[in-house]
Amino acid sequence: MEACRHAVGRPGPLADFYGRLSRRKGKSTAKVAAARKLGTYVYYMLRDGKDYGELICFLNGERG
Repeated sequence: MEACRHAVGRPGPLADFYGRLSRRKGKSTAKVAAARKLGTYVYYMLRDGKDYGELICFLNGERG
């Protein structure tokens, strides 16, 4: 939860996700959802050996 709180305070896709969800579902639900998404990102980074920038490009369908 601490890493998620820091991540949603910085500009990026996780902060955008948190902002959209907090307006619809409330801040506490958005925090949990963003933490879960961040955990999923960390899992994929460790599994595939990618860094965060490569992972975000891959998830967005961009070529990097």
